[in-house]
Amino acid sequence: MPAFNWLRALREARAVVVPLLSVNTLSKLSLLIADSQTGNLILHGLFTGKPVIVASNGVEADQPGRAELGFDKGLPTLKRVVAERLLTISSYGCKVVDISQLGAATGVALPRTEAQETHRSADAVAHAAAVRKVVKHEAVLITAGDVLAAHSQGADLQCAARTLVTPLARDLAAKHGVGIVRDEG
Repeated sequence: MPAFNWLRALREARAVVVPLLSVNTLSKLSLLIADSQTGNLILHGLFTGKPVIVASNGVEADQPGRAELGFDKGLPTLKRVVAERLLTISSYGCKVVDISQLGAATGVALPRTEAQETHRSADAVAHAAAVRKVVKHEAVLITAGDVLAAHSQGADLQCAARTLVTPLARDLAAKHGVGIVRDEG
């Protein structure tokens, strides 16, 4: 994309997806440095409240490709710092996933309409369970606290068809990529 056009593209985008996060980009993001087009897209995506999903395989030393290059032999301090920086960008709102879950995480992170949320099929519930952990929510009301708890577990919430969702909970679910999956019936 032309360097002068990235902000318009970001405004029109529904999400920012990074298929392979680098150590360089991770380090800069964790310090809020945006000195490249990639960094600008990611940070401005976060600042504008868009879902930002990043695949962490390029930064984790024990990933097959990086391990084959010998990157798993570095000092434990390096692994700890990378893990801390992943937590930092996650606390900024980035959804950090394995590249194999990138498509599913993107689908979950994109805001759904209430009609889409209500009419997800049992197959969709099964697919979400295969990709992400699903926590069964038994209460009649889903609150912001319930959504944040599910987010901290990397899980979606499954609830009865008539369960009520507070507006704040709905907003946080969209922001953090927590799916609210209603049972049929």
